[in-house]
Amino acid sequence: MSVLNIFGGTGYQLMEDTAFEKKVVAIALKEMFQPEKSFSICTIDEVINTLGVTIPEDEYRRWHMLHCKSWKTLGEEMRQEIFARVMFFLSQPTMEIDEDSIAAILDAGPRRAKKKGPVRVLTCDQGAIDI
Repeated sequence: MSVLNIFGGTGYQLMEDTAFEKKVVAIALKEMFQPEKSFSICTIDEVINTLGVTIPEDEYRRWHMLHCKSWKTLGEEMRQEIFARVMFFLSQPTMEIDEDSIAAILDAGPRRAKKKGPVRVLTCDQGAIDI
């Protein structure tokens, strides 16, 4: 779909919804994993609801307890563990995210070996707390 470009010009081409969704998810996660930020279950809820995935209840409950805790308070080891867990559950067979999106998230998160191939994302049933 082509629309008027408010930044100048006349024919801006909108991204396909799937491509836009992947970029939005990558941006949200990258922002949350910045070392000066905090863990947000609200962001997690938005990501999982956007992607229509499910996170096991016991895992989600653990994440929920960490809501609004700064990465500084949690420490680098916990930041890396939470990052690994989020990426693990996002890599389950639900929705593919391209390697560029993974790289963007990894740039903000702890340095880990990049996975080969697509990553998949999970969702949860609760929506009161963001990540």
